Amino acid sequence: MATPKKIKAIVTGVTRYDDTVIEYSFSPEGRMPAFKPGQFLHLAIDPYDPSQNWPESRVFSIANAPESGVIRIVISVKGKFTARMAAELIPGSTVWLKFPYGNFTFDHPDNQMVLVAGGTGISPYISFLEHCLADRQSPPVSLYYGIREERFMIFEPVLVQCKQSLPRFNYTVFCENPGHHIQGGVTGIIDAGRILAENPPDADFYLSGPPLMIDSIGRFLRDNGVSPGRIFIDEW
Repeated sequence: MATPKKIKAIVTGVTRYDDTVIEYSFSPEGRMPAFKPGQFLHLAIDPYDPSQNWPESRVFSIANAPESGVIRIVISVKGKFTARMAAELIPGSTVWLKFPYGNFTFDHPDNQMVLVAGGTGISPYISFLEHCLADRQSPPVSLYYGIREERFMIFEPVLVQCKQSLPRFNYTVFCENPGHHIQGGVTGIIDAGRILAENPPDADFYLSGPPLMIDSIGRFLRDNGVSPGRIFIDEW
C-alpha cells in the first residue's frame, strides 16, 4: 500500500442534493498522491501545522478515478464534524487531506463483480467505474444501488455513461419512494434474493453502505452458499 501523504486542497465545487447529502470536489495543491479505486481519505477542516499533530478529521471514500486529477467525496451530514463541513465549506475554502487508506480495492478483474451500494456507499464504486471508463473496458459488473428518494440518485450521469460505454456493465436502482421513472429503477429496498438469483454464487460480492444493510446482505449471501472469501466489505 502506498504511504499516505498530507496535502492542502481547495474546494472547487459543492453540490447539495439536500441538507443532509452533499458532494464536494477538491483541487490538490501540489502533486496528487497515488491511490487505488475504492480507497478513502482523512479530511481536516482546520489548518495542518507539520510541527503539530494532525487536526481533527473524518474519513470519506474517494469518489473519482485516480486519472481525474481532482478529488471528490460525498458526505451524509451526521454529527458535529459533517455539520461543520456543511456550514463552512464553500468554493475557495481550504482543507487538508491525508490519503490513501483502505483495502476495499477491486483486485480480481477477471471475475464477475457484484457491487451493492446503499446511499453514499456508492462512492468507492464510482471511483472504480470512472477508472473503467478511462480504460475503456471493465470486467463483468452488476451494480445494485439503494436510495430512499430520487433526489438522492447521485452520480446518475456516470452510471448512464457506463451503461452506454461498457458492454459488460449493468445496474439496478432500488428506490423506496420513487417519483418519476428512474432509468434502471425498481420500487423498494435492495433485494438480496434478487441479487443472488441474478448472479453466480462464485462471483465477487462487494458491499458498501449503512452497517445494517451490509450486515443483512452479507449474512444472506453467506447463508445461501456464497463463500465468505467472496464477500468484500467497505470498512474503515
